[in-house]
Amino acid sequence: MSGLSSLSKALTILNLFNEDHPLWSADAVIRQLGFSQPTGYRYMRELCAQGYLIRLTDGYVLGPKIIELDYHIRKADPIFQGAQAIMRDLAAQTGFDVLLLSIFGDQIVTTHHEAGRETLTISFGRGHPMPLLRGAGSRAIVAFLSKAHRRRIYSRNADEAREAGLGATYEAYEANIRKVRTDHFAVSLAELNEGNVGLASPIFQNGRIACGSLTLVLTTPSYEAADHDALIRTIKQAAKRISVDVMQR
Repeated sequence: MSGLSSLSKALTILNLFNEDHPLWSADAVIRQLGFSQPTGYRYMRELCAQGYLIRLTDGYVLGPKIIELDYHIRKADPIFQGAQAIMRDLAAQTGFDVLLLSIFGDQIVTTHHEAGRETLTISFGRGHPMPLLRGAGSRAIVAFLSKAHRRRIYSRNADEAREAGLGATYEAYEANIRKVRTDHFAVSLAELNEGNVGLASPIFQNGRIACGSLTLVLTTPSYEAADHDALIRTIKQAAKRISVDVMQR
């Protein structure tokens, strides 16, 4: 980590906190990230002083500054506000749930969820990291990443690719991903939650590299009874609106 700035090194501490590891001791953080003890304790003191971490008796947890930033995103971010309006229209029009996914680095995260009229189990709600190769929303993003980025994702997630039906080799995976690029949408059947179907289309900020995706989630009976071509057109049009009207601001 020697090439990283002090700020970048401090921020890597926040990346350690997740659903499986919500609490970290200072010694565990230092061992995990390879910091010296003085450096590790200094970074954690600074993060606590700014509200990003809270120190408890047995370790550290994420602090209230994270919640404050989420509030500002919801209330003031023009991209979020613009996408939310389109998602509300889409949920009202179709009656189905709508998810907005975003990618940063090698992580895909749900950034917003608009509920429809069906009763659904959604395991990957706002803020929850998504599998990279399971689910329509993730595949609609991965298909529009650079070839080098797609290869890196495959090399680190070959088992997930195979389990998702994308093939047991890189060549088979690329062929399946290429179809998503050609069709400009992806479909998943019960890949993330039993009984759910996902239909997703990519979102672009600049050029041809995806920055996110828009996903319709509905029950299997609703999908079987629906006009599939009409649903696909609807999700593609909504994703394009976000790409053009929102992401280009």
